[in-house]
Amino acid sequence: MNKKLITTLAAVAMAFSLAACGNSAKPATEDTEATTQTTTTTDAANVEEDGQNPVMNFIGPYVCDRATVFVECTGKEDAKITVTWADSAIEQSEWTMSGTLNTTDLTVDYTNGVLTRRTFGEDGTVQEETQVYTDGTGRFTFTQDGKLTWDDGKDHVADGLVFEWTNPNVQTTQE
Repeated sequence: MNKKLITTLAAVAMAFSLAACGNSAKPATEDTEATTQTTTTTDAANVEEDGQNPVMNFIGPYVCDRATVFVECTGKEDAKITVTWADSAIEQSEWTMSGTLNTTDLTVDYTNGVLTRRTFGEDGTVQEETQVYTDGTGRFTFTQDGKLTWDDGKDHVADGLVFEWTNPNVQTTQE
């Protein structure tokens, strides 16, 4: 049940991201997944010339172990990035940051990272929330094969950590 809820929330968030960026394209499907993941630097620059936010080529969820990165576009050229990391069954760290996509090397540098830590009760409600800092720095690097690398300049908790793009519209079955 929890997995379905998370998948549904990710799909809704992606739909809002598409609307916020003025995208008139259809939602991602298995056919467009390959297109999204194989965007070239030239394609990203051409999208920018067309007046569309070049981050559109990279929006959505990326996963790695207990962490999820969600990329959204804001305005005509910026990215909003949220990293959620399950520290334990009852503790969670969340980083939020934003920056402009460099279409030459497909990076987003940020200097405004906010780290918030939350502790949850047995009923799932937030028992404690602490803002740890608001001056986080670092870089996200996108690759043409649907991967994202995070280098965290403040805590170095994720230097070189590679996340893979996942299509929330594709259901997987567990055997």
